[in-house]
Amino acid sequence: MPPTTITLLTLAGNLSSERVTKREVFDVFHRFGRLAQISLKNAYGFVQYHTVAEGQAAMLGAQGIELGGRRIRRSPWTHSLFLR
Repeated sequence: MPPTTITLLTLAGNLSSERVTKREVFDVFHRFGRLAQISLKNAYGFVQYHTVAEGQAAMLGAQGIELGGRRIRRSPWTHSLFLR
């Protein structure tokens, strides 16, 4: 069986651990594929998927969804999603 490729997405900026929980991040991102891991640290969140295709689906599909009172926006330069 080939090794699993994990895709990492970064939620950057204005992410408050008092306002956003792992459960809320899961509720937004599980619809795009099988999640490998969710980590929240300071103003950043990290979402890992089992495949590149799932990560790409999340990059496109999560745009505009609200998380912690802010809309998710995709960075055109990186594999990051920004909260604005």
